[in-house]
Amino acid sequence: MTDLPTLPTGALIRAARRRDGRPQTAVAGLCGISTDYLSQIERGRKKPSGDVLAKLAAELGVAVMTLLGDDDAPAAKTEPTVTGGAAMVQALLQRKDASLRPAPAHESRDRVEQAWKVWQTSPTRFTDAESILPGLIRDAEGTVGALRTDAGERPEALRATADLYGLLRSGQLP
Repeated sequence: MTDLPTLPTGALIRAARRRDGRPQTAVAGLCGISTDYLSQIERGRKKPSGDVLAKLAAELGVAVMTLLGDDDAPAAKTEPTVTGGAAMVQALLQRKDASLRPAPAHESRDRVEQAWKVWQTSPTRFTDAESILPGLIRDAEGTVGALRTDAGERPEALRATADLYGLLRSGQLP
């Protein structure tokens, strides 16, 4: 039995990440792996599972076959596919827009309560949560940031956002 050739996956992942100008910590976090594990993959000390390889390819905006060294693989996509948990992580990590006009705190409260209701009652709660939570996270974070100096509305916005974070922690959300 002959040994299979060593694939240059780690070096190709590193090259794609550097081409994007992104640090290991960001890519690893968005893919749900540790920075140390990504570092070991890039150095060829660990081989990623198919699931991890697919997440890395999606995050880096390249085809899986490209990371496996297939020169005939389709060209890199211009924008990485963002779905499920990655969309929520992006919403949480986004740079806040200081010019955002905040929604009234009671609107944030109503939307968070609706999200909880969906989570607790919907038979398709994962799909439903996946569609509403990224926008809700962005809006809640933006409202809290925009209300930085409003002593009247800010406490209610903070309570609504805390309840939203409780929802995010309550289960295995997408």
